[in-house]
Amino acid sequence: LKDSLYTLFVTATGSKGPTQADFALWDSEEKRRYAMILVTDIRLDVGSHAVVADSWIIPWSNDIQDNLKRGRVLSIKTDAHESAAWRHLLPLFIERCRTWKHKTSCEYLVHNSVPLYPRSGSDPEKAPWCSCGMGVGSEVLRERYGSVSAKYATTAAISPLFAVSYMEKVGGMIDDLAEPTLTRCAACGKGGVPLFACSKCKRAKYCSKDCQVKDWKTHKNNC
Repeated sequence: LKDSLYTLFVTATGSKGPTQADFALWDSEEKRRYAMILVTDIRLDVGSHAVVADSWIIPWSNDIQDNLKRGRVLSIKTDAHESAAWRHLLPLFIERCRTWKHKTSCEYLVHNSVPLYPRSGSDPEKAPWCSCGMGVGSEVLRERYGSVSAKYATTAAISPLFAVSYMEKVGGMIDDLAEPTLTRCAACGKGGVPLFACSKCKRAKYCSKDCQVKDWKTHKNNC
């Protein structure tokens, strides 16, 4: 999950290559997308000594995506555990910056659950966040992404996640801190092995030629 957030921030800022602001969360086991993230700005979070991505979250339902005006989308591949973590995090990212009030018909109240449909592999037509904030203040999206985006998008404030010393290893070699790298194969998700970058876009990384070939059908749309 931290690697995925790192990918989002590095790519949205263009610090490691071309800037990319449109992302899709892809469940590698279910072989389908379940959410779209549009990053409109990167801001300083002074209180937390971090950064925050002003973002808009759109459910990846067939009806919405078929009518969505969008350009190149970078897929962030997640396994079952990370997919479940994202389903819990997205409602929290939305709640931390909302300016609207929940309706009496809010799905959270109806289902008595936050998030909605939290299990990985849930129907992608069913968003894990409620619909109360959809379309609120989203006029900024209309010109760039079309009226469908403005109608179904919900604003969110996305932040990096940081390690805590009593649960996981923190720190590392100076070289690692000075020049962080994406550490997972874009095709199989394998980590801790040498990776090479796509020769064209320089973003996607693979552990083998076989993985690169297998991923080309998906990657060619984002390359």
